[in-house]
Amino acid sequence: MKKAASEALVLMDAVNFTRTLVNYPSNLKKPPELAERIRKKLVPEGVHVRIFDERALKQMGMNSMLGVGQGSSAPPRLAVLEYGKKGDAKLSALLARESRSTAAAFQ
Repeated sequence: MKKAASEALVLMDAVNFTRTLVNYPSNLKKPPELAERIRKKLVPEGVHVRIFDERALKQMGMNSMLGVGQGSSAPPRLAVLEYGKKGDAKLSALLARESRSTAAAFQ
């Protein structure tokens, strides 16, 4: 029973955090600010967060993402989130934010 309650609290916190991000006005969720909010929230929770800036995106050949990001005053960011032991993550997520579009992929 305690395990179920603990899992429910984690899930409720995650849903609340996501809703809060969604409800921010667009000027407060530009890619760099959004990436930093994600990092501040998830790193203390034990999630490994890697944020890639435009230099790293260019090195990775992410030209489509960089192209879309050119339509914005704020540079694009790519966040890779991993939960679990390194190399054996239980959950991985890939979040990309350029200008007004956001993409997410989960494994």
